[in-house]
Amino acid sequence: MDRRGGWAARPVVHVQPAARPTRDASTRGAAAPRAVLLVVAGLLGAVAPSAAPARAAPAGQGIPTCFPRVVQRLDRTAVSLGDPVPIFVDVDPNCAAETLPRHHMLALQPWPDDAGAAAVRDMAIAFVNATAFPTQLGVLLGDDPQMRVFPVGTLRASLDAALQTFRSSTTGASLTDLVHAAYNRYAAVSGGTVGPALPPGRRGIVVIGHAGAPIGYEPQLRFDLEVARSFAIDVHHICIGGGCKRFPGLTTHDVVDAAAGGARLDALHAGRVPVALEWATLRATMGTQTAYAFGSVAPPPARIGRAGGAFIEWRLAAPIDARTMRFATIPATVGDVVVAGVVTLQGVTTAGDEVSFVAGPLPPVRVLPAPEKPSVCGVRALAEATPDRVPLDASVAVTLTVLADCPTARRDVDVVLAVDRSSSMLQGQRLADVQTAARAFVAGADPERTRVGLVTFASTADRVAELARDPAPVLAGLDAVSAGGETYMGEGIAAARRMLEGRRPGALPVIVLLSDGEVRDDPLPEAQWAHVEGVRVVTVCVNTPAVCDEKFRALAAPASHHLATTDPVELTRFYGDLAAYLGRPDFDRLAINHTAFPVFPYRGSDGVHDRPTTIDDAVLTWEQAAPLFGRTRVAFPLAAAGPGRWPVAERIEVVWRDSEGGVGSAQLNVPEVTVVPPATGPCTVEVLERVLRPVAVTVGEAISTTVRADLACRGAPLPMEVVLVVDHSFSMRGQRIADTRLAVETLLGQATGADVRFGLVAFSNVLVAREPLTADRTVIADRLRSLTPGGDTNIGMAIDTAVEVLKAARPGARRFIVLLTDGYNSTGARPIPETAGNARDAGIDVIAVCAGGVCDPALVNAVSDPAFYFDVPDSRGLVALYSRIAAVINGTVPASVRVVDQPHGERVLPAVPDTAVPMPVRGPDPDVWAFGFPGDGGVAVSRQLVARRPGRFPATLWTRLEYTTADGSSGVRYVPPVPIAIAGPVPPDLPTAAPLPTVTPIPTATPTATASPVPTSTPTSTPTPRPEERGLYLPIALVAAARGDIPTAVVPSPTPLPSDTPPPTATPTPTRTPIPLPTRTPRPTGTPGPTRTPAGTAPP
Repeated sequence: MDRRGGWAARPVVHVQPAARPTRDASTRGAAAPRAVLLVVAGLLGAVAPSAAPARAAPAGQGIPTCFPRVVQRLDRTAVSLGDPVPIFVDVDPNCAAETLPRHHMLALQPWPDDAGAAAVRDMAIAFVNATAFPTQLGVLLGDDPQMRVFPVGTLRASLDAALQTFRSSTTGASLTDLVHAAYNRYAAVSGGTVGPALPPGRRGIVVIGHAGAPIGYEPQLRFDLEVARSFAIDVHHICIGGGCKRFPGLTTHDVVDAAAGGARLDALHAGRVPVALEWATLRATMGTQTAYAFGSVAPPPARIGRAGGAFIEWRLAAPIDARTMRFATIPATVGDVVVAGVVTLQGVTTAGDEVSFVAGPLPPVRVLPAPEKPSVCGVRALAEATPDRVPLDASVAVTLTVLADCPTARRDVDVVLAVDRSSSMLQGQRLADVQTAARAFVAGADPERTRVGLVTFASTADRVAELARDPAPVLAGLDAVSAGGETYMGEGIAAARRMLEGRRPGALPVIVLLSDGEVRDDPLPEAQWAHVEGVRVVTVCVNTPAVCDEKFRALAAPASHHLATTDPVELTRFYGDLAAYLGRPDFDRLAINHTAFPVFPYRGSDGVHDRPTTIDDAVLTWEQAAPLFGRTRVAFPLAAAGPGRWPVAERIEVVWRDSEGGVGSAQLNVPEVTVVPPATGPCTVEVLERVLRPVAVTVGEAISTTVRADLACRGAPLPMEVVLVVDHSFSMRGQRIADTRLAVETLLGQATGADVRFGLVAFSNVLVAREPLTADRTVIADRLRSLTPGGDTNIGMAIDTAVEVLKAARPGARRFIVLLTDGYNSTGARPIPETAGNARDAGIDVIAVCAGGVCDPALVNAVSDPAFYFDVPDSRGLVALYSRIAAVINGTVPASVRVVDQPHGERVLPAVPDTAVPMPVRGPDPDVWAFGFPGDGGVAVSRQLVARRPGRFPATLWTRLEYTTADGSSGVRYVPPVPIAIAGPVPPDLPTAAPLPTVTPIPTATPTATASPVPTSTPTSTPTPRPEERGLYLPIALVAAARGDIPTAVVPSPTPLPSDTPPPTATPTPTRTPIPLPTRTPRPTGTPGPTRTPAGTAPP
């Protein structure tokens, strides 16, 4: 509860005491608000002595008060990694050498008889009249429940007159009401809202009463007394006749009568009070990249914990003189490390002034690398990827399991078993199961190395058995446990932590906390105190994971040391295994680095999985502190982004620091997965290949790559209707019309393999000829030979006429318009885009041929497919083009083909700009080439790539062939991947991690962990906890150093993927440089539109 927030509902108005009146040198004798003094120094660096505030002025020159000063300092500027850094905090109250007068608020409790009331009244009047300035007095008369209040600072005559009215009463104000109202009146006067401002002084409340007076609501009284103490207000109770009840913060003086009470009152007023700090709280924060050195703090702190970062807090009580606090932190990484953060001091002077000081963080300490020693531990590991074959764009489930393989030598362990004995533990067999499990721990502990203690807790905590090698006291304490009360877990943790203050030097301190997860208090501050002191906290919840309080889970340190179970067998096994595990050399910190292979990117959006702690340059890193039982498992999905059989990672490595400071690393064998692309459509592959020249290069060299494709299709099963629209304007005279007639006759003669009818529309500025759809090819040929070109060009009219002719098409037939022209639309009210759009909307495929190469630009967008526009600069090429159209109509080749190529990112194998032949119609993510009526020769595209990264990669992520046939069918084929070997500098190989044992003897740290066989390729259905829930952590310097010195994984040679054309194998080449996740460059402005495919020649 806030120390000022408990009175809002009280009938007496409470004025907040944060702004009390005072006087300074410029306003001496005038009322002014007393501000809270805040001194801030050194926020941007170390606090220099010159930054300290000046000492307070003596009386007569200013108000006597304190200007505290705090300075942090070091005795060294460089240390080796792992060495503690002592930190010294100098505190100087810096108070004026002056004294303060005493101010009093007299509160008279109600008296039932006139004689007693008169005696108290006379005693108070005598005291008022005997005191003089600068002492200020006030009076509270409690003979009426409403109380009559005369605030501190009221004139003596007024107080005398008020006291004369005090009468006997059987009902009146309680002790609680009087103390509460007196404090409020001090606050109101200090804030300037009631009466004149007070001169500086020691404030007091004196209640004059007897044992029979009402006390009131005791919790409120205790709270008010605590608040008064925090603001340096003394509260006294002169108990006439004796026998009054005592309360913390209330000094009770038993006297025999009013005369003795007057003498006591005079004694309370005698003497002045030195200006000093009444109390202060000093908090020092530690650097974020450091750990607290246990036992280094002096004097003993009031609290250690975390609030954004680790801190140490001292609570200083009067007399507070100049002193030095000290503690030490241990840097966790090399480089320039801030070992201590800001230091704050907050307190109250004997005059009730609030003071505060903030000292900035110390300058960084240079932390030098410690002599590196090899780890005493090895690893057993398994990398799995399932399923073994997946469709393209599906997910691959990857599971990495790492198990510490350390020697059996043990260190000393001091363990406190903290057992919940609250009433909720009586449900079912919880308490009995817990007792059985705890006995299993005691039985499994090594008595030569392990000391065990026992704490039980409910509403309070009991230290049942102190730390000892002899298990008998713990076993006896377990047998005697009986349940009752509520779960105040913080009490249990505090008791266990205090017991571990007596741990042996070098021993591993452990708290094994067991409860049912139903927490009534906030145990986190006590747990954080233990965490900062290096205590390992294992939390066990005898309930389901869904029921276990998240607050309970947060108490574990490291966070992986948590188990939730309702199975008594598992609980007992866990305790037994824990006893055997604690003290063995183990992983202190662990990192798993997965360097992504381009074919299997991590996209991070696929459901619940273990998300990496960091993703840096395509290296996925999972970091974990002290994995329970030395076992770590991470599961995550990868996307199958390219066809073929490839490793799921370039390399997978494990880097660790063991509990003895040694560093180790190993690589895992990388599994492979076959990615099967779709193959659809009616056409078969004649040629589908990629040719590389050369197939092996060095970083920086270029590679020429050519993709060739030729498909053979079966005959068209659907009838077709084709209208030949032929320009007969004046510009078509001569050789051009002759070549056109020959091309049309070639089409009519060769298009014999399908149920097709032809129609004819000849046009100039007027309709020259219109022939309906017919199966008689000679009618079309004869009619075309009989026409003579002349006039202008009305293309829009011609397209509209062709649409009219096609209205006679047979149901279900495919309809085509083959438009041939040599110029611009020079006349007519209907523009080309409008008429062509109407044709496309009617389901008609529009093909446009430009004879001569200079035509209306609107024709490019008039076609129904970008591949259906053809530039034929020389009309003699029309015959070859129309022959290809005939092959499409016969159904032996596709009508259109697209080559779609997805390149790698810039750091692997980017394409060299402007080297593609032909130029793609879209790109670059992916690049698309479009070909219409490719004919029997197929299609080919080529470009150049440049090698950026050493390794063995597919030339591109994937290359897809998309095609359509004249009857509307479509299909997809993928070009078999071809690897490129790129040479470059690589580090030496790492040792390969040994495989997991056939049966893992140590259970996992998952909530339902059991000893289980080697993980199978089937992923578990239980979501693995996220890394942030496991408390993953590894110093950045350790990760960086390891990445620079650890070689790439070496994987077995892959096997080819069965397909129409088996792809080559692909084995990654070792490399030092991590690769990024694929990134795509946006298409630059000005990228060419659809390519005009030259007719009359074979595609390149």
